Amino acid sequence: MNLLYLTFGDNISNHSQAYFSIYSFLAKEISPASINVITDKPWYYASIKSKLNIIEADAALLNKWRGPYQFFWRVKLKAIEKICSLYSGSPVLYLDSDTFFYGGAQDFEKWSESRQAAMFENEGPLKRLPSKTMKTMSRQLKNITIAGLSGLESMEMWNAGVVFTPNQLGGKEMELALKLCDEMCRAQVKDQFVEQFALSVALAQSYGLEAADGHVAHYWSNKKEWNELISAFFMENQMLGLSFEEQLKRFRTIDLSTCPVVRISSTTNRRLKQKVDQLWGDKKVEYLMKR
Repeated sequence: MNLLYLTFGDNISNHSQAYFSIYSFLAKEISPASINVITDKPWYYASIKSKLNIIEADAALLNKWRGPYQFFWRVKLKAIEKICSLYSGSPVLYLDSDTFFYGGAQDFEKWSESRQAAMFENEGPLKRLPSKTMKTMSRQLKNITIAGLSGLESMEMWNAGVVFTPNQLGGKEMELALKLCDEMCRAQVKDQFVEQFALSVALAQSYGLEAADGHVAHYWSNKKEWNELISAFFMENQMLGLSFEEQLKRFRTIDLSTCPVVRISSTTNRRLKQKVDQLWGDKKVEYLMKR
């Protein structure tokens, strides 16, 4: 199986999350056929570059990948398409940086041989999802045909933090995903989750879909706590002067069950905290003065 990460921007946490995710495979003595990182910051991966195939995505390439409607998350579809083309006929596993593998080597091998696609988890039929964004998408897609498909509002939305394709169709699944994405953008469908829905539909149509949450954790709702754990892990590795192999050995000692992978606060909770910060923020903030 060929792994893929897509990372960009100056937020170092996104890149350290990708490191941690990569370690979660290598620490289990799993040997993917390749580990690919498409990034606009290739220098952040210098310490493990011998383990990776690093593909630099400069501003010009990212702009091209946004496509005719300049939809940013179309970049994700193009990245998966590129790796599928690079390793034609060999399975590809895309992972958001805020993920890690917690299964065993046998799970990985079995998954690699699957002929069914996978995404992180099934969120349900689009028309039954409760958020305003999903309701708007469902309403906009009702009674129209996109990429030759109708009844899209009844199709299922899957979480795209993990995307696995057997990659056995010569790129036709990603061709369909891109067509769905572009035609939804052209129809001015609310675009917050367009690439996610395009992948959900294209992979379900091409292979059928199963959930990947039995192998991979996706802590999108609790990044703060996981970023703290990850930062401490890599900082201590640096301070202890550990070799790469020693770092992997230390990774195996982490109890990954001590930090919640899901933490969703109520809207009221978030609003109250924001209000408190607005009304009773920091009393004093000082910076060093330039000489």
